[in-house]
Order: sequence, then structure tokens, then C-alpha cells
Amino acid sequence: MICFTVIYYQITLLYQQIVVEVNADPSEQQSNSKNNLYCAVAIDAGSTGTRILAVAFEKIQFIKKKTLLQRIFCYKGFTKECIYFKIDNYIFQKEEGGLSQYAYNEMKREQIIRALLKQAENFMNTNQKCGITPLLLRATAGLRLLNDKSDEIINQVKRIFSEYSNKFKVDENSVAIMNGDDEGYYAWFTINYLFDNEMSFKKTVAVFDLGGGSLQITFYLPNSEKNITIDPKYIKLYTVMGEERKFYTYSYLGFGLMEVRTKIFKPKDNDILNVTSPCHNTNDVLTYTFNSKIYYITGSLSDGIKENYKTCQKAIKSIVEKTVGNLENMTSLNYTVAIFFFYDLGLDAKLIPTNGGFIFIKELDDAALKCFDGKFDKDQPFKCFDLTYIYVLLHHGLGFSVYSKIAFEKYIANFELSWVLGFAYVNLRN
Repeated sequence: MICFTVIYYQITLLYQQIVVEVNADPSEQQSNSKNNLYCAVAIDAGSTGTRILAVAFEKIQFIKKKTLLQRIFCYKGFTKECIYFKIDNYIFQKEEGGLSQYAYNEMKREQIIRALLKQAENFMNTNQKCGITPLLLRATAGLRLLNDKSDEIINQVKRIFSEYSNKFKVDENSVAIMNGDDEGYYAWFTINYLFDNEMSFKKTVAVFDLGGGSLQITFYLPNSEKNITIDPKYIKLYTVMGEERKFYTYSYLGFGLMEVRTKIFKPKDNDILNVTSPCHNTNDVLTYTFNSKIYYITGSLSDGIKENYKTCQKAIKSIVEKTVGNLENMTSLNYTVAIFFFYDLGLDAKLIPTNGGFIFIKELDDAALKCFDGKFDKDQPFKCFDLTYIYVLLHHGLGFSVYSKIAFEKYIANFELSWVLGFAYVNLRN
């Protein structure tokens, strides 16, 4: 099993290496730069929300090559390997609801997109030094799961974007559905960039991103571990700062928190929307709405607390263990950051403070059992399931020891963690 020896003060030292400087309230930032800015606007059309990042970077040149010829090429600006972008200022805003949640409401989708584009226009008005600025949208698991309506939604966004071609760079690649593996890589890039702007690869962290519709697992495979046997479907090459590098990255479609909840439902009388659940310790009938479907859930109440927990855990293990790739003996995972719903669940269970922190895998097990021991919460009907799911996922699925610990985080240096920063950065460099 994977064991972690990293202790708190070591991570504190790592955090001290962050060189991104942002204000506490990014919505009020203004540039003080005397130089030209390199800007991008990227929209994350997620399963449960639609977010916009408008970001301005300064280009920083640095010399890291050793030979005389390489240094000359860097100095003359002939190669991209000798530059990186440092965040000057940004906005990061959210509209409630994912586009896939409004699959049958074209007007609502348009309202969401136009509200975010208004934020982008305001950002550009306060950043007059921005050059040609790409306007981008990438849809994630919500639209990957939607199938029949996804083309209609993408084409609608393209039509709206075309109205802004006089203000932003808009082309045939501006709007698309993102590949799940790339989503994981961009989340990895975001976090590792915030730790080390130059992306020197002296220290990297693994990133686990639990969204609403999918789960992404991504980490760097250094050359020293090239002999590790990994299923080729998990390995992908990306060019980072001019060098091609090997990554473990995989997106588990359907294993995001909102979608995976539906996988334990058992249809009643062949009715896929009238279901039973082994993870709802109540006799009441509950409703759950996801991707324009309304499920009517009948729970399963019994007197034994541990019995209820084990029944729920068994049901989740049956879908996790046969799908999720085990990471046992992956020694490159000396530090893992878990984001998005991982953070929300850890915070809700009072296992971390609002600024994030470490959680032992065993603490998740204890918290899930404690949830089943308490009174069923109608306001949070999936609380026990959610805690059980991330415990089973990390321990039984991915193979973490119960004594391993993982950082559950939402922010680094006040920057909210998301794949969208990495996506914007890589698009600018390219």
C-alpha cells in the first residue's frame, strides 16, 4: 500500500515556495504592470456549475540551459523553454448550474453564458495592456455524459461566442467538449504551477479531482520510475515547458460524486427512476435530481449501525473495485492534493478547517461510520453515501493505506483550484 511520510512542516516549507502573488479579493484586482500583458478568458462548463477565469500574465524570461549555444538561444528569445508566465491579475466567477443541468432550457443556458461574458468584458476594460485574448470554453463530464443534447449546447455557445469576435480571439477551436484525461492534466498543471512557476519538476504533487460527473487521477512519472508496470491506457505524454514528459492520467467518467450516486440505485419493478438504495438509512421516500432526471429513492432501514454501513460499503466496493485502477506501489506519490468535492466533503465532516488540510484515510472510514450512527439527515440525504464513497475509492479502489494522508484543498495562495488555470496557461504558451 502507498504510505506517506510527509509531515506538516515539510508541506509548510513547500507552500513557502509559491511565488504567485494574488490579492485576497481577486474580483477587485487591477494591474500595476508596466509591461504588455498576455491574457486569456476560459470558461469551465462543469456538471454542477459554470465558471469563468479571466487572467492576465506577465511574461518572464529566465535562463536555465547550460551550454553556451542554449543560453544564446534563450537570451535571443528563440525558444519557449526560456519563458514562463506569472499571474498579474485575474477574476474567477461562478454561475450556479452546469449547462448539462439545463439541457432542455436553452434560455437559461444563454443567460449563464452571457452573464459570464459580461464579466470577461469588464475584465478586459480594466486590462488595456492585454494583447489578442483568446475566448475559450470547455465542457466536461456533464456534457460527455449527455450525448444526445451535447451538440446542440456546444453549437449554441459557438453562436453566442461569434458575437464577441471583435473583442476576443474566437475560432473553430474556441468551444469544445474536453477529453477527460486532458482535464486531469490541466488540474495537475494548475496546482504544480502554483507551487513552482518555472515548472522545474524538482518537486511535483499528484492531483485527484472529484467533479460532479467524473473523477480525474493525474501525476508525473519521472524517468527514475520508468520500469514501473502500468496499464498503457493510463499513460499519456504532454509537452511541459518545451520538454515531453510522461504522466499517469485517467478520467473515470461516471465516477464524479453526483453521477456515482446513481450507480448504487436498484430499480423497483423495472422502473429506472423508482429505486431503492442500500446507503439511505430511512424508510422515507426521497427525491434526487441529476441531469434532468428525478429519482424517487426508497431507503433501507435496519437496527444495526455497522450492518447498514457495511451494506452500503459493499455496494460501493462492487462498482469501484472493478473499474478504478489500483495505484499500489506508486512511489512517486509522495504528496497528493485532492480537490473540488473531496475538499467539500472533508470540510462538511469537520475533518479539515476552511483553509484545507490533511486527512488520514482512516478518518474517512470513522466519519462514514459515525454518519450511519447518527440520525438520518433529510437536508443532506447523501452525506453517509458520499463519505463512504471517498473512503472506498481511496482505500479499496486506489489502494491507499488507512494510515496514508492526503491534502484536501480548495485554495493555494487564495487561488481557487481548478483545471481552468492550467488550460488557459498552456493555450497561451502554445
